Amino acid sequence: MNCIILDDDILTQKQLTSFIQKSDLLELKACFFNPKDVANFIEQNQIDIIFLDIEMPLMSGLEFLGQTNYNASVIIISGNKKYALNSYEYEVADYLVKPIEYPRFLKAIYKIIEREHDKIKLDKTDRIFLKIAGKYERIKFSDIVFIQEINDCISITTKNSIYIITCNKFKIEKFLQNKMFYKLDDEHTINLKEVTFISHTKVEFFNDFFLDDDIYIDSTTLENIKNKIKEIEND
Repeated sequence: MNCIILDDDILTQKQLTSFIQKSDLLELKACFFNPKDVANFIEQNQIDIIFLDIEMPLMSGLEFLGQTNYNASVIIISGNKKYALNSYEYEVADYLVKPIEYPRFLKAIYKIIEREHDKIKLDKTDRIFLKIAGKYERIKFSDIVFIQEINDCISITTKNSIYIITCNKFKIEKFLQNKMFYKLDDEHTINLKEVTFISHTKVEFFNDFFLDDDIYIDSTTLENIKNKIKEIEND
């Protein structure tokens, strides 16, 4: 998720920057000391999270929220708890009191993922967040080769790893919103951009991945898949 920091305290900026770099869930796009510099930036860039200080000399964080158009989750950063109640009138995602500890920071990020990620249009983003063994992993669509539904589990094969998660924590329909994915049958969903060869009984992908385990693709479906692959290649 893309984020920015708006805080006039350089030490807090450095701490938040360190936390963001430590987490592979986030990408820091910019740091600001002055709220007046932020409006144009968030209009021109896709920002998912704003880390916002409350007490700033030129404009308070609450004034910023009241005067700025933004489409991002806001995490308040403050050395004082007294603003917490007022801040939630702006539907902020969380309120972190300085000094901030990394586990508390990460909890705030997880809260945003759980609250907001289902709202993300998968045809307008390049990644999804999956909770695996209690920890969120950010997976790029372009890294996914194929997905298999096995009994009560989902296996996601990427270029570098295989992730196993339970079915009730995964909705395959979300992936089908993105045209690069195609549901081959009840068990297999493939990334059309990764396909190098396809026949009635076998699918081959880049980097020597393949599917040939009890699959059969009828002629109509096979032709449809080939046409979709051509469409993607021509985009």
